[in-house]
Amino acid sequence: MKRIGREIAAFGFFLAIAIAFTWPLAIRLSTGTSDLGDPLLNTWILDWDLHAATHSPSHLYQAPIFYPGKYPIAYSENLFGIAIIALPFYLAGCPPLVIYNLMFILGFAFCGYGAYVLVRIATGSSAAGIIAGVLYAFVPFRFDHMPHLQIIWGGWLPLMLAALLHYWKHSTWWTAAGFGTALLMNGLSNVHYFLFGTLAIAITIFVLAFVDRRFDWKFWLRLAVAGGLAVALMIPVLWPYKVVSELYKLKREPDEVLWGSANWTDWLTPTFASKTYGDLIPAEKTQPERHLFPGLFVLFLTVAAIVRYGDEDRSRPLLRALDIAIVALAIVSYWGAITPSKYILRLWGIRILSVSSSDLPFTLLLLLVFIRLLIQRPVVRLPRTFWIGVLWIAIGLLGSFGVHTFFHSMLYHRIQAFQSIRVPARWAVIAYVGLALTAGFGAAALMRRKRAMSFLVLLAIAIFDMRPRVRWEHAIVEIDPVYRWLRDAQYRGAYVELPVEEGNAQALYLLSHTFHHRLTLNGTSGFEPPTHWHLRELSFEKQWTAEMTRYIAKLGASIVIVHDDWLRGQTEKVHGWLRSEIAAGRLIFLRRFDHRLGGDFVFGVAANCADCPRFSRPEQRADLERMLSGQPVYLNRTFGVVDFPREEKIPGRNLTVSGWALSPNGIREVDILLHSATRRYRATLTDRGDVQAKFPWYPKVSRAGYTITIPKRPRGVPKYTDMQVEIVDGSGARTRLPDRLIEW
Repeated sequence: MKRIGREIAAFGFFLAIAIAFTWPLAIRLSTGTSDLGDPLLNTWILDWDLHAATHSPSHLYQAPIFYPGKYPIAYSENLFGIAIIALPFYLAGCPPLVIYNLMFILGFAFCGYGAYVLVRIATGSSAAGIIAGVLYAFVPFRFDHMPHLQIIWGGWLPLMLAALLHYWKHSTWWTAAGFGTALLMNGLSNVHYFLFGTLAIAITIFVLAFVDRRFDWKFWLRLAVAGGLAVALMIPVLWPYKVVSELYKLKREPDEVLWGSANWTDWLTPTFASKTYGDLIPAEKTQPERHLFPGLFVLFLTVAAIVRYGDEDRSRPLLRALDIAIVALAIVSYWGAITPSKYILRLWGIRILSVSSSDLPFTLLLLLVFIRLLIQRPVVRLPRTFWIGVLWIAIGLLGSFGVHTFFHSMLYHRIQAFQSIRVPARWAVIAYVGLALTAGFGAAALMRRKRAMSFLVLLAIAIFDMRPRVRWEHAIVEIDPVYRWLRDAQYRGAYVELPVEEGNAQALYLLSHTFHHRLTLNGTSGFEPPTHWHLRELSFEKQWTAEMTRYIAKLGASIVIVHDDWLRGQTEKVHGWLRSEIAAGRLIFLRRFDHRLGGDFVFGVAANCADCPRFSRPEQRADLERMLSGQPVYLNRTFGVVDFPREEKIPGRNLTVSGWALSPNGIREVDILLHSATRRYRATLTDRGDVQAKFPWYPKVSRAGYTITIPKRPRGVPKYTDMQVEIVDGSGARTRLPDRLIEW
């Protein structure tokens, strides 16, 4: 029980840090997301995994998007391993976005716990494991990939290595089963990690076998059975990927892989998502998805392991002073190398330090290192497990360079699975496991004296070093009326939503799809089938013709849903297409539903839906004519618009928010919500005669406008935050408008 309590306490600690670092997501689980793109895709994938597993397991890969494409789940990560963890929340009735956000927070905590277990097994120190867990779980790279849930779930990688090291010491069927389970769960959670991690484990086994020269056949039998069974169980998981890859020629072109291959400077480049390092270099001067800098502290602890581990000589204060000076110069050298501008440190107006490049501090750094080695060379007494960490650092570093080096280039050209990897720089996750392990030895070495105090100091530095910069965007999760109708409507075939591609429309369609799970031509993923690619190509044409109608009919669409207020630049050509196709009888107007700022207009495809006229609402024909003429239609709901701010960056100190709101029940008040609705400000209602003249159907609204000026950014609201408008109608019902990200 004591051991179980220790494990729960360790996981609870990392969970508390994860909640703090992602705050206030924990109190906004139902709406919060890092953006309205990939997180909504992953929300849909998780939901479909759980829905299919509990309703129709044989259709797990044949998800109802990208119709009539084959195995749509295999166009991206399948997230099966994460879905297994999420199953209790699904059975408890949690909404899809709540499940996603719970898995998001738990993923960080699980990463920390995995690294903690690895370092505890390697060093015997739980305290060192806690520090290494913080450095691994909250490495800036992970926050740079917040939209990618599969990257957040990196906890199986260190657990897989920990299980192997534990088996090497205690080779039983139980420890072998633990290794096989970690290997399998790693593959089920992230196919990229399966490729990276399995290869890294294979190399590790080869190295350990070469060093150990074990000849116990039972040892190798147990390991082969456990590892072989895990890989065998992954074959049916990976087989659909092979099928669609060959069927649709889904592979990354050499130019894509070259773009995603890191170089040495990427390992020095911090992500903007790091609060500690993110302002050192402007984000526009860096390459997206290649911000690999792991932080200075993990590097310092790795060096400390080499210098201090096993060294019992504590009588040389000069050496400690030199070590401190070397660390300080290393920080200044990095600062000078990465920042594009001159950095000046002043105290009481006096310039203490000026750094515009790394040449001088780096020269002094080399000089001090030489003097340090001249006085006393470190006696390296590090165990084998430390060098396993170094091996993983080398594998991850080499792999991250992609096609710039032989390693990933050979894998890309020789193994089909590696041809789907767009960003080889993600091999860095293997290096981060190695760095967590080597840093753990450094932490253990530095905690030999004054253990409790040393632990608290090192932990505080680790938390400070890993501080993220996060802001949350909030999705509108209320189900639109058209999707309630779609779920229950009795028709055959699929539907298609227009616009096909406009902003985040496809991801928003997927979020709504979690409600009804009907066949759709729409979709978004890492890859797409040729049918959807051609559909997008047709949608980009300057003028839509009957070819668009014939094509969606050929694909099996019976229903067309037009979100008129989302057409934006496509409005004119879509309206022209609708007029001509209705006149020709190839499309049949069925009915209209309220949408955010306009109407959702539903049409039947005559070639595929002969009985669609039974859904028709002739009394709504006038609304169709108004829509096609570019005029507004009546909405039986509360709606509004934010006129200002128009840009993300707010000029000056004050924030002015203004716009208008309408409702059949009248407008009681309008509130401005800042920082995930943790701050609320009441706006002043104003006259907007122009709006009420354009929308003359709301006599209960006396003042449609709202405005407020907040003189300065409130305490507790970060520079990079969000702003959302909440409208309270005459009945007291609340409606939120789409969230806006701002830099204030």
